[in-house]
Amino acid sequence: MKKRILTIIQLLISIGLLTLVILKYNISLFDNIRSLSNPNFLFISLGITIIFIPLSAAFRWKILLKYAGLNENIFTLIKVNFISIFWGIFLPSSDGFAAVRIYQIEKRHPQNPGKSGSTVVVEKLFGFLLLCFIGIIGTLIISDLQNIFRLRFILLSLTLLVLLVLIFAANNRIYNFLISKFENIFSKIKIFSYLQKLHKSLTKFPYLRTSYKVFPIILLVQMLTILNVFILFRAMNIQKPLIFFIAIIPIIQIISLIPITISGFGVRESAFVYFFGLLGIDPSISFTVSIFNFLILTGVPAFMGGMISISRQIKKTNLLRKLPKFE
Repeated sequence: MKKRILTIIQLLISIGLLTLVILKYNISLFDNIRSLSNPNFLFISLGITIIFIPLSAAFRWKILLKYAGLNENIFTLIKVNFISIFWGIFLPSSDGFAAVRIYQIEKRHPQNPGKSGSTVVVEKLFGFLLLCFIGIIGTLIISDLQNIFRLRFILLSLTLLVLLVLIFAANNRIYNFLISKFENIFSKIKIFSYLQKLHKSLTKFPYLRTSYKVFPIILLVQMLTILNVFILFRAMNIQKPLIFFIAIIPIIQIISLIPITISGFGVRESAFVYFFGLLGIDPSISFTVSIFNFLILTGVPAFMGGMISISRQIKKTNLLRKLPKFE
């Protein structure tokens, strides 16, 4: 009941934020869709989403798993990612599928609880750190953007926060100190025993050795997602230098992770309207691009993940029907 109430609250917040933005800026989504000036750019965006991002993301994960002492086929990891995105759509924040990924990879490696799941955590921490650095570099190059100092402050604060989390994840002393102080609270959490095993794996993970190989691929994936937004704005005939997107998109992506709405709806669109408004872009266009970006970057892989899930379920059902019945 508590989970249902929480889901309903998050859904209401999503609807509320979307409605507020639409009414405040008098946004007509269908008019913007009809006025697409360069629809061919959408096919480029689809190509990035269906081919380049899935392959890069799976290869990145394969490297992390290898350093954790586990081996997985790259195409299996692509399927796991697609299925996770499908189920993650129904979870809070724009990156709720990370929890589904941990669940799925743990099912594939039950002999060492926490080890496979730790690779997802490491990937996210590395990703957040690089995302912040990309944004900081972007804001340093841009000096004439309105509220540039505010953007830098936000990014620097987020970078510091991620670094603190990374130190906590890799340090046993800090972890044990906090556990001893809040043991009564933590022990009541149902998955506390798994979290302990997960943290144990994190403390043993070879961060430095892994970073040299995985950072370039993480950077590639992040630049592809930024490029995707750039291309979608081009489809709406908005031509702004790519460097502006490098400075703004990391902040939007991080803000969208705040788990107060379903799949980040409302939070992401509000961030698009506000931050691209600093560039003088019409709120209606920014809102439309945000929706397009979600539908292509998340909706398409989620659809493919749904098809894979249904296909697996059908195979299981057919297999059960073929099994001999004993009366």
